[in-house]
Amino acid sequence: MFDLDNGEKIIYVCRRHWLIFLSVIFQIILPMIIIVIAPIFLNIFFGEITGNYKMLIFMGAALIFEALWVVLFAVIMDYYLDIWLITNQRLVFIEVKGMFNRTVSSVSFENIQDVSTEVKGIIATLFGYGNVRIQSAGTTGLFVFKQVPLPYRVKDLIIHAKESSSASGKKRDS
Repeated sequence: MFDLDNGEKIIYVCRRHWLIFLSVIFQIILPMIIIVIAPIFLNIFFGEITGNYKMLIFMGAALIFEALWVVLFAVIMDYYLDIWLITNQRLVFIEVKGMFNRTVSSVSFENIQDVSTEVKGIIATLFGYGNVRIQSAGTTGLFVFKQVPLPYRVKDLIIHAKESSSASGKKRDS
């Protein structure tokens, strides 16, 4: 995954809000349930389906069901493997982009220029999630903690860790 530097400690581990995960899971599981229930309704309203049509419907439903399982696995993997870490020296962004593509990037506190939060919509406000945007002086420029719970708290943690890091850096320089 990644290695911590000497003396580096993880302060906070952040993932997307559970409601985001749950809403995506619901969007996948609902069609799965419909695929399982659909043959029952087809039999009730259209009578027994026989012959090649029955096999064709079964194979099509099985193919769609398998595709939904793969998507479900990818969503679960994306949720659990997308992690944003706040350490006492830097921010680490670990994001999975597809099945076999992971990006790990970090920004040290001395390169952070601005930290802001963004909470959009009534659901995000009620459930307390939003984005935390980190503007850095490095080549990447903008880092975003996406749809994290308690974005104002995360922002405060980043600012506090940045201040603590610069204070400990000044003590070492003296």
